[in-house]
Amino acid sequence: MHAAIAWAWLSDPTLSPGDVATLLMHAALSKQMGPLVRLLPSLLDAAPGVWQEIGDTAGIFSMFGVDDGYDTPFSTAIDRAVFRILQLRIAAAGRTSEAPGIIRRALKEANERADGDVAADFFDFQFLWQVMQLGVVTGDIKAAVDIGVRLRRAAERVKAGIASLDADPVIPDIFSELASVFAMTLLPSLSGMADFRALLDIVEELGLDDRRFILGGSSGEHDAPAMILDTVWVGEDQRSDRDWKALAVELERAFALALQSDLPVFADSAAARLVRTLDQDLNDAAAALTAADKALEELGRQPRLLAAKAKVLCRRGETAASLAIYNEILPTSLMSASYRAEILRDGAAAAAQDKDWPLAAVRFGDAYALLGDEDPVSRRAGYRADHGLALYLAGKTAAALTAFTDATAMIMKDGREVVSEPFRSVRQYIYAGMWWVMGDITRENDSKRAEIEATVGQASATETIIWATGQTANLLYFARQLLDLHLAAPDGDRSVIASLVPLIQQSRNVIIVGTNWGTSMRIAIESDDPSRAVRDVVRETNYFAALQRMRDRGDDPDVELESDPDPSDLSDAAAFLIVARIVAVIVGLMAKDRLATLPLGAWRADLPEAPGYDRLQTFLESVEDRLVGSRDPIAELFADLPSWEARVLVGLGAVARQRNAGELLAAHAVVASGLHRAPPLKAIVAVPLSRMITKAWVRLCDAPALSVPGISVLAIQEAIASTPVGWKRTHAVLSAALLAIPGGVARQLRDLVDDLSG
Repeated sequence: MHAAIAWAWLSDPTLSPGDVATLLMHAALSKQMGPLVRLLPSLLDAAPGVWQEIGDTAGIFSMFGVDDGYDTPFSTAIDRAVFRILQLRIAAAGRTSEAPGIIRRALKEANERADGDVAADFFDFQFLWQVMQLGVVTGDIKAAVDIGVRLRRAAERVKAGIASLDADPVIPDIFSELASVFAMTLLPSLSGMADFRALLDIVEELGLDDRRFILGGSSGEHDAPAMILDTVWVGEDQRSDRDWKALAVELERAFALALQSDLPVFADSAAARLVRTLDQDLNDAAAALTAADKALEELGRQPRLLAAKAKVLCRRGETAASLAIYNEILPTSLMSASYRAEILRDGAAAAAQDKDWPLAAVRFGDAYALLGDEDPVSRRAGYRADHGLALYLAGKTAAALTAFTDATAMIMKDGREVVSEPFRSVRQYIYAGMWWVMGDITRENDSKRAEIEATVGQASATETIIWATGQTANLLYFARQLLDLHLAAPDGDRSVIASLVPLIQQSRNVIIVGTNWGTSMRIAIESDDPSRAVRDVVRETNYFAALQRMRDRGDDPDVELESDPDPSDLSDAAAFLIVARIVAVIVGLMAKDRLATLPLGAWRADLPEAPGYDRLQTFLESVEDRLVGSRDPIAELFADLPSWEARVLVGLGAVARQRNAGELLAAHAVVASGLHRAPPLKAIVAVPLSRMITKAWVRLCDAPALSVPGISVLAIQEAIASTPVGWKRTHAVLSAALLAIPGGVARQLRDLVDDLSG
């Protein structure tokens, strides 16, 4: 009756996870598992949430027939085997302490079973597969190996059974990859050298077939042996009592055992790890090279071993020999994508050491392309960032910015402010790399190329990097640094800028907003709506004042405020920052031929009523007078003016009006000289100023208004074509323009123009 009820229950298409308990009850009472055999495939594929509900409702069945002297209600081998599978899954869903007893009893029943029962063998295999998949045997090497041996033998019996039932059997693909899959289950039980020694002790006593299975099989595609050995190395590295010499001894033993067992992939991996341990952990490069050469004689030119030797050579500075090995192994080596990516990364580092930046960029890019979502974000972000540095050094700035954008996006998506090693160091090296690139882009006469070159490869070297103690960059710092890069570079991506600007402008972090002067100035220059420029810079000066007060009190300013701080009295420093913002935005508008949109009304309205701000109202009146007023300021160009901003405004006002070549060059020279001598502004206005000057002289070259045009026009055109946008372009164009004006005027202006070269 109960069997009939179970079958009838099974016909209901709306079965819920809670119904499994009911089915098990009827199965136990009828002593038949038939209905659940039919349901088993879909149950084994069910989501963790489904099994959690099954475990909650059917948990009592995890204790049935486990203790000695008690049995299950099922009499046939198949029914018992199916029940043990479900029982194990129920225990794994919430009663993990019951799992060891279930496994022990199931293995005992399998041992007592008569040979030749193909169906029972299949369910035995399924049970062992579940044990392996669920990871319920960890921390016990002997038990884990026993499960592996049983799994291999059960698989062989199932394969033989399938073959006996069909003249042309189709063997599931799972069997061919079983050794590699099983090797992954060993990893949680390998916490260092001692566990590895115990593993070798056990497998030495096994037969050849069992030994080969436990050690990852003979396939090199999945790199199971390398993963085993990497796990051992990581476990040892995390111990306070590391014993690298003992590990080296065990790796030599593993290499010999692998050769004896005809396991070339394991031998290759063991030899490679031995070489790296001798070199990186024992600091004995000579011994590492000796071990590599000895293993190569015994094993042949295997890719992992060769890669390990190449890395030693690279670390010793023998770059040519290292590159030759990478060139040999990279085109054809058979290994998993993950390990191929690592070797490509090391090959890229060797190319970087040789300063072959195009090759380094290609290899970093190829390495990154092999990584997937299953790889840690620290690895993906580190590889992509180093790819970006190599691209930048290879002269591909736009592609480099894309790489930095990708790396930063991974960090932002991860979302954690506080991370542990190696991600902590990876993030810091990524930030440092972008910082140096920013410095190289904006400081034309103070190249940061050497610093960038020294940083290449650091973010992707996740096995060895350790960042010095101290404050690390938070997520907003990353966003701002990336924004700065795109704003400063001529190849910056406007869509990236648009996505990051709101994140920075809406922040109330005291440090971010209070030190945001340079970034906000670039935003204001690039913006199509400069009306909020004064509002933003006033807000930033208020945050800067708050930052100073917090530091004076000994408070940490790296905090988010609930609301913006109130305006304070205008200090000289704040006045300079606001004036500089206004001047920079004017230069940006003139570079775009949009001076007519100057938002003086909005700027006046955004100045607070606080003490001291009246002088900025006066400054805005002078802006209006000199830029769009009725009086031409050309006569004041070389007058004794009270401040740098007054001289720059006079020059900009002169540029804004119709000028002949001599007047234009004089005005350009005065503006450029004033901005060149203002360090905070110099780098930020470099690009818009050079664009403004370039446009003006291109127009004059098209009109018959220059002296000796046969020479001067060609000189100006060559200056534009041969220099990058920025101060080099400005100096080159104005120097060439000296040929286009009368000699007397040119002599008066030459010193001003020549000063721009420094």
